[in-house]
Amino acid sequence: MHLNGMRLTAFTDSDQVGGAEISLANLLAALDPGIQISVMGTDEAVIRRIASARRDASTILVPSINGVRDLRAMQATRRALKADHCDILHLSLSTPWACRYAILAAATIPSIKSVAVEQLVMPLPTKRVRFLKRWSSKTLSAHIAVGTASARNLEQDAGLPPGSIRTIHNGVPIQGKARAKPPRSSTTQATSPSDRKNVVTLARLDHVKGLDLLQDALVKLPNVYA
Repeated sequence: MHLNGMRLTAFTDSDQVGGAEISLANLLAALDPGIQISVMGTDEAVIRRIASARRDASTILVPSINGVRDLRAMQATRRALKADHCDILHLSLSTPWACRYAILAAATIPSIKSVAVEQLVMPLPTKRVRFLKRWSSKTLSAHIAVGTASARNLEQDAGLPPGSIRTIHNGVPIQGKARAKPPRSSTTQATSPSDRKNVVTLARLDHVKGLDLLQDALVKLPNVYA
């Protein structure tokens, strides 16, 4: 299939803009300009923020699906997917159980190839969620995680075949073409204030963000501060 004219719908059911949503926006901005893009989701502010990364992207607001018995919202999502005529449905999962009903709706439309991207892997809370994860994975054309360890951990937790989740790391835009300076040896001692290195991180205070690991690393790096 030629990229020119291909239709891609990016779906999220997140109600806030975090790392997963910013990563999705970065991806859409970097895709071939010949791809027609829609951003579909359950929160208008979120989908508008993601779509803003792509000048020609359209937005589609669908209702939140409040459980497997919320057939009206599920049918509305299916109608929206079918009306959008997408070739590829890119589902951005901010948690392992996110977007599961959108995956179910898409599975009933044979023309859609669904790709689920696991942005944050956490333990699956119940047997039912594990079952739905195994079932939904079988309906996907590709199942992706943004880290190798995350992929293996989720496979083990959900009972998925080893290697069934591929790894594609997130990227960030590179401004300009300046080459990075060679890294300073960790054994080199700073001789002036200009040698001081500052590490800036923006994250919520949650164990999964690994800020404790950053603290441990700082102890081993001379003249590096955060």
